[in-house]
Amino acid sequence: MSVFILLLQGLVAFVLSYTGVALIRRWALQRDWLDIPNERSLHSVPTPRGGGIVIAAILIIGVALGLFWEIDLEPRIWFGFLLGLLVVAGTGVVDDWFSISARTRLLVHLLVAVVFVVLCGDVGNIYLPFIGALNLGWLGVPIALFWIVGLTNAYNFMDGIDGIAAGQAIVGGGAWVVVCWTLGLPSLSVLSALLVGASLGFLPHNLPPARIFMGDVGSTTLGFAFAVLPILVYSETGNARVPVSAVLFVAPFVFDSALTLVRRAAYHENLFQPHRSHLYQRLVRSGHSQGAVSLLYTGLALITGLMGIAYLSANDSFGSLISLVVVAGLSALAVGVTWIERQRDCIDQDKQPASRPKE
Repeated sequence: MSVFILLLQGLVAFVLSYTGVALIRRWALQRDWLDIPNERSLHSVPTPRGGGIVIAAILIIGVALGLFWEIDLEPRIWFGFLLGLLVVAGTGVVDDWFSISARTRLLVHLLVAVVFVVLCGDVGNIYLPFIGALNLGWLGVPIALFWIVGLTNAYNFMDGIDGIAAGQAIVGGGAWVVVCWTLGLPSLSVLSALLVGASLGFLPHNLPPARIFMGDVGSTTLGFAFAVLPILVYSETGNARVPVSAVLFVAPFVFDSALTLVRRAAYHENLFQPHRSHLYQRLVRSGHSQGAVSLLYTGLALITGLMGIAYLSANDSFGSLISLVVVAGLSALAVGVTWIERQRDCIDQDKQPASRPKE
């Protein structure tokens, strides 16, 4: 498959997405389908939501059409992917419209992951930095389930400020285009191009100040897509380096979500309770604009994405160096956020009027 064909398909997805999101926004405004700000929100104006349904629709239609064309994947695997997209996106629509509990959503995602692994398989071997090749055996199944459910929900948690989820999707999807095209997987190359084009078409509507939000339907669909792509690529190539590269493609989201989960668990907080303690949320609360924070995360994703591509062909030493650089860089982000918060607290204390001495 030529690069021109991939670019053309991505362009078609971009046009459809940009136009479709505009129509969804108009429809949502007419029916008052708005996200109303509350005490946990980082926006102050009621804003239409559910624009991510266009991204989900483009991916679903693209995969569905693949069932009728000659594809390089087994129909069983392609069908498993399509079924997962349909259920995850459908659950997101219900959650956006009616709101369902976090536990119910988690259970549905777990069932989707189980069906996907049964139909499409898991990852049997993985190549880890400092360790080398590792045969997972039966552990591949629970690891795959945890990865799918975890990233599907983590992506949803990270979609909390304007532009951040679409920016990560464009960068991560672009990395998968390069990987799938290089490994000779035309069907997955097309899927990745559609993901990039659909996210790129959504982004102009979601730039700060956002004119429409992605909603759970968009964020969970993207999370599911990024979670299962490495399993699909592994099933076709057996490349044990693919799983680590997949983590690097979405490393800022994975790191922020994992750190926040551990931090909240350490403070004995209810993990199902909505919060504003992600690193990106703390940066915004410290006075940084949503646009600046989203740009920071997109830039970090670009760096870790390039390192993920390099990891596929890196030798042992270079692969270990890549992992160290990524962990150090993201750890520096966490330390920087804490330092910024402390500086803000010091400034706030200095601004407080001194207490009047007693006479």
